[in-house]
Amino acid sequence: VESFDLGLAGLQALGSQDPILFDVSYHTNMNDAVTNSNPLSTFYDNISANEILWVRIENTDNTSCFSIDSFTLRLIQQPVITSLSNFELCDDESNDGIESFDLSSINMQVLGNQPSTFNISYHDNMMEAEQNINALPNNIDSGTTMIWVRLETNQQQVCYTIEPIQITVFPHPAVELPEDITKCIDDVVT
Repeated sequence: VESFDLGLAGLQALGSQDPILFDVSYHTNMNDAVTNSNPLSTFYDNISANEILWVRIENTDNTSCFSIDSFTLRLIQQPVITSLSNFELCDDESNDGIESFDLSSINMQVLGNQPSTFNISYHDNMMEAEQNINALPNNIDSGTTMIWVRLETNQQQVCYTIEPIQITVFPHPAVELPEDITKCIDDVVT
């Protein structure tokens, strides 16, 4: 059960028509919409998933001049991203602080136990993730930085969540060989 603002559906149903000239009402069945009986509140708690409601738009000056149509209240699973582990790689021998990251390799961590019917995208910043623009490719060359993961439903992009993930490139250790150490066998150390 979720609470819906049916006023949004009414605005869509009116389209470019002047809302001052028309009254909008919502009904659970076609008969109530035709007879304008038992109108629902604009803020409505659904009874079932994929519930069909009826909208009635009538002329404010002549209530026998009206149109009706139906629409569906659909409930879609909200994706959830659990706590993400840092994505860490050791720099190569160049020690330039840049490594190649395959972002698709962390998709299973992003999904967790959710179905794979979600879209996953990666973004340079939170704003781009929120707006779903400028998605990064799966393979990126990057230094240590923060990127943002967007997980959204395939059915409706309005159902999404975003989370940051830290990308870290660790310096590659270099061995500075000391001079050879020489010792005589059975030499007594004093």
